[in-house]
Amino acid sequence: MNTIEENLETYFLIWLDNSTANSQKKQHTQAELQSSIHYLKIFSDEEQCENYIRSLTNDDRIIFIINGQLGKRFIPRIHQLPQITSIYVFCVDKSKHQAWANQYKKIKCLVSQYDELASQIGHDQERRIKAKIDDPLSISILDENLTNTSNNAEDCSTIIDYDFAYSYLLVNCLVKMKSFYSEKKELIKLCENIYKENASELSILEEFTKEYSSLKSLFWLTRNSFIHRLINKAIRIKNFRILFLSRFYFQDIYQQLEKHKCFKSIRVYRSYHLSTNQLNLLENSIGKIISINSFFLTNLNRRQSISYFKESILNDDHHAILFEIDADPRLNSIQPFANITSLSYSVGEQIVLFMSGSLFRIINIQHDNNSFVIIQLKLCSQNEQDLNILKLSDQFDFISFGQLIIDRKKFDQAQIYYNYLIPQISDDNADITICYDALGYVLSEKHQYSSSLKWYEKSLVIKKKLFDPYDSRITSTYNSIASLHLINNDYNRALEFYEKALEILQRKYGDDHPRLSECYNNMAMVHKNQEHYREALNFYNKALSIYEKHNDDNNINLALSYNNVGLIYRHLTEYDLALEYCNRSLKIYESILPLKHSLISMTLENIANIYYDKEDFRQAFKYYEKAAKIYRHILPSTHPDVLQIRMIIKKIEAKI
Repeated sequence: MNTIEENLETYFLIWLDNSTANSQKKQHTQAELQSSIHYLKIFSDEEQCENYIRSLTNDDRIIFIINGQLGKRFIPRIHQLPQITSIYVFCVDKSKHQAWANQYKKIKCLVSQYDELASQIGHDQERRIKAKIDDPLSISILDENLTNTSNNAEDCSTIIDYDFAYSYLLVNCLVKMKSFYSEKKELIKLCENIYKENASELSILEEFTKEYSSLKSLFWLTRNSFIHRLINKAIRIKNFRILFLSRFYFQDIYQQLEKHKCFKSIRVYRSYHLSTNQLNLLENSIGKIISINSFFLTNLNRRQSISYFKESILNDDHHAILFEIDADPRLNSIQPFANITSLSYSVGEQIVLFMSGSLFRIINIQHDNNSFVIIQLKLCSQNEQDLNILKLSDQFDFISFGQLIIDRKKFDQAQIYYNYLIPQISDDNADITICYDALGYVLSEKHQYSSSLKWYEKSLVIKKKLFDPYDSRITSTYNSIASLHLINNDYNRALEFYEKALEILQRKYGDDHPRLSECYNNMAMVHKNQEHYREALNFYNKALSIYEKHNDDNNINLALSYNNVGLIYRHLTEYDLALEYCNRSLKIYESILPLKHSLISMTLENIANIYYDKEDFRQAFKYYEKAAKIYRHILPSTHPDVLQIRMIIKKIEAKI
């Protein structure tokens, strides 16, 4: 199963085997093992095997097979790794290896027959899947320090916990965004490729293709099948390709939970193994709201949930956790939950399913005498006071969610998102131009400039059809196109589009509106890159006059503008004027920024450069030293800026 999507299984079966024998029996066993653990990777080299294991995340689960002779020296190297869940030692003479194997908690058993190996691993995995106790827990915790508002509702100062909002809103998008049959077919085709070497899973995939329907979505959710495993991991690692191809599945689950939702308050349970770090994080979050991002399967039977602890191995640095959850369906604005026992593939359990993205508050955490920790959760409404600031449904639509992805600099995810969003918006809807512009920006950030330009040009065509020729919404696209031409050193085209943007802004705002200053700065940059310094100075001065007119003395844009003018005077060798403007810039920075800020060090270095050009080396040395002191404070000692300024200082010391 060597595909680019190979990591979409949570459980990995890794077999380290340095024997040259490759019997039919071994091959048959390997194929049989894949019916229970669907990703198998075989190694003959110890170092390659260890490096691969260490490359996996702590949320990946490895079932490890190794022969006895090799295991004695290799298992000590990997036993403590959190990725290792269970180890099976294959050896002809069990008695020869029993003594050293007893030292390692994760060694489940020693086996001497291939049939026994396949049977034992299959049996253990079946119990593991039923208990779900070792499944990774995908949660987001609302950081209240990032969500604060002023008391004045009309003057609201907001900082949003974007990580929390991002995870929560992703599920909302998957549920609400229209899905297409072609995407379901694409998902099936992708899975056929992933499991092309796994006959048992291909058989289940064929069954899914023929028999899946919305009414059977809960059946497939509770079955140990590709769809459930892939989507759960895709949620955890934010694999947008899988998630957006699976929108039909999220929507079907949501509809079924709404249809069968509970009408009375219930208490349910879920057992887990959590690491010490995970438990500490939750203990430090008592009273906070969490979002459980995956589909959350719980049990009405407390005793049965606790029994799963007895059937599992608790690895070092892990704790047995029992979630005790109270849920009231009468709350407004909650994700649906339902008793799905009669609709489930599983038997012998009373299952309550909470929709992906359900919100809970951590009420209390207590250590039980029975050696497990009880974490009490209470289902939360989206209308909770803590969440009002996020406006999770009202404020964030599909367009805003795309911007949220961009704000988090998840450009690959943003590209996938917009590629799925664009087909849902018609060309006569102004939102399509926002998507085109956003995709252009994303591709520009990925340095795919020609592709970026195509999307901006596509946006411009639509904007010219939908908007008045001098609508200010066109200026952003003109500016973006101009910037791409500037990157490509096509200065004439860059100026052409900056001038078009400037014309619109002048018509709308007049000649001295602050929005014009950005255009003037951009045009100055074009001339500066061509070493047309007088023309550049002209445009920088136009921007400066606007900032001086509209901004107070402590405005950062004004400081930047003084710096720009000062640097042009340096190019013109008018050093006294260069120093005058750079010092004005420095004065503002020092009044509004921390004294160790990078803008201050940059300006100090600019002033030092001017003194160096004047051959006033003592003054140059003074300012280089000041800049270097800040660089050493904010940058690593090996950073190029630190090394370069150190070299310059040594050079000047030789001159003075």
